[in-house]
Amino acid sequence: MDKFIKSYIKTSSEILDALPIREIAKAINILQATYERDGRIYVFGNGGSLAMATHWVADFNKTVFSGHLDKNIRRFQAIRIPTTESEITAWANDVGYDMVFAGPLKNYIKEGDAIIAISSSGNSPNILKAVELAKEYGVPVIGVTGFDGGELNKLADAKILVKTEKGAYEMVEGIHSVILHMMTLYFKQSFNYQNESENKKSKVLVTGNNGYIGTILTQMLIDRGYLVRGFDTNFYETILPVLPQYKVKDQINKDIRNVEISDLEGVDSVIHLAALSNDPIGEFDTSLTNDINFKAALKTAKLAKKVGVKRFIYSSSQSMYGISDIDAELEEDNSEKNAITAYAKTKWKAEQELKKLNDENFSVICFRPSTVFGASPRLRCDIVFNNLVACAFTTGKIEIKSDGTPWRPVVHIKDVCSAFIAGIEAPLNLVANQSFNVGIPEGNFTVRDLAEAAQRAVPGSELTFTGEHGKDARTYKVSFNKILTVLKDYFKPEWDLDKGGKELVQFFKESEFTEKHFRGRKTNRLLQLKYLIDKNRLDGKFFWKK
Repeated sequence: MDKFIKSYIKTSSEILDALPIREIAKAINILQATYERDGRIYVFGNGGSLAMATHWVADFNKTVFSGHLDKNIRRFQAIRIPTTESEITAWANDVGYDMVFAGPLKNYIKEGDAIIAISSSGNSPNILKAVELAKEYGVPVIGVTGFDGGELNKLADAKILVKTEKGAYEMVEGIHSVILHMMTLYFKQSFNYQNESENKKSKVLVTGNNGYIGTILTQMLIDRGYLVRGFDTNFYETILPVLPQYKVKDQINKDIRNVEISDLEGVDSVIHLAALSNDPIGEFDTSLTNDINFKAALKTAKLAKKVGVKRFIYSSSQSMYGISDIDAELEEDNSEKNAITAYAKTKWKAEQELKKLNDENFSVICFRPSTVFGASPRLRCDIVFNNLVACAFTTGKIEIKSDGTPWRPVVHIKDVCSAFIAGIEAPLNLVANQSFNVGIPEGNFTVRDLAEAAQRAVPGSELTFTGEHGKDARTYKVSFNKILTVLKDYFKPEWDLDKGGKELVQFFKESEFTEKHFRGRKTNRLLQLKYLIDKNRLDGKFFWKK
């Protein structure tokens, strides 16, 4: 008997170790998004899986908010389908057993909902019929399967496969229960945090929190115990729900130009990311760039100071250095600023004016990140290293039209976020009224270096330098000595090109990333803004139309 028990535990442990973590994370992200949309979660399965669905729905609806029953908090709405046993027999007897889930589901399902389909084999016709119905409505499907996953695993958006030999129902159903209870515990702890964190750490307002950097920064702040208030106009969309995106309870959906003093009340620190995000967009309408990147930033800071915010962390840019002498690494304070584009000019002008607000009660800290790379729920492919790796992954080719000699400083998205957090946590005598270039040791790379790193990330991809554009004049090296010495106890970068390249490739594989994604509007900011204007959703000044 002991031998059997040990063998069962060993096998269970091996299967648990092999679970698709990113797919479970994707399922959690789907449930979170459903909650944010005030949608419903429909859960169903046959036999033991139906019993599990019944138990999980009761447990999930009760447990997630069990510590806050006295508070007026919007709840999850998880519903087992069919809702009663008599409904099962009615559909099975009067219509057909293949309709016991799809029939009642059609009475309720709407856009914004989600379904969890539980099936050990993944091939039950009545399960697949309900899944196909959900697909017709554009409703995301979480497939919880066993064995080889069957058809359900192919159809599901989140593919939670407990891979075992065929017929191992006891093992599969046991681990299905573990996974479902794990998701319950995740949301219980998440909502416990949101309701208790006021007593743990300070409140941080993140403008642009639903953008490329903002989504990662929000996750890192929450993981460190901060209470986050988000502020975003929501131009951009999640590419695919592979990486979990934390949804902040305290979210303001508004254009930064319309910021009001009430938006900043109760906030201890502001991390200001909101801006038109790069040179091509900045040149779209230079007056608009000035309104958003300069005037709105200054307005936000002045209101923050007035309401008693202590620290204002500004996301600036190295583009203010412009074209430079490549023999010298550019320093924050002593190097000449040669801003050329509208984007660069507004960033430099904003820094200068923001620092005039600095005093003993209000500290301004400016960070100038290198070009950022890395995976994010709001992925960008219009920035250099992400572009190179995505091109290699989706086409098998990397084509560089310059000679590859220009220099570019780059830094991983999580290291940039660590710098912003250092702006909150480092002593004021180190950071107040200071600017910091953000990068890593030896963080300057030639375009050739970046292309070769992308090729290493995607073995077998073809790399060519056409040289048709000649030698690119946009070349510069930046010094990171200041941040790496002054903030050495608070800023500790962990990512290099190879580690970041592997992360991107893993992200692309798990999201089934294609060339259409790579070249499409969801990963290219200028294309997305043009799309919103063409669809008459934004006006010419980038305000949402009513």
